[in-house]
Amino acid sequence: MPSRPLSPAAARTLYNAADAVLPPSDGCVGFDWAPGVEAALGRRGERAARRLRALLRRLEWTPWLRGHAPFSQLPRSERAALLDAWARRPRRAADHALLCALLAEAHAAASSRPSQSSGA
Repeated sequence: MPSRPLSPAAARTLYNAADAVLPPSDGCVGFDWAPGVEAALGRRGERAARRLRALLRRLEWTPWLRGHAPFSQLPRSERAALLDAWARRPRRAADHALLCALLAEAHAAASSRPSQSSGA
């Protein structure tokens, strides 16, 4: 697996998806998702990485193919509505579940690390 399974474009879509899925009050604002998700993909293998890359491309360009701006350029409310619709559609529910699982895994791993404080 490449050392960086997510391209800059895929990482941008990931950050925008995380922003849409997770409420701002969850302490996730400004969280650096890509490294944690890449680490989770490293544990899950190349198949999961390929699946996530395909999911992020589909997510980014589906609105554009329907005459709207690409996913990352949509307002948060429209991104959230699109992801909510995917969660309810049988053909997209597994994609939505994978995205949420990777975000949860990345956040849990970061939360379990001891904080790096510069004490005396």
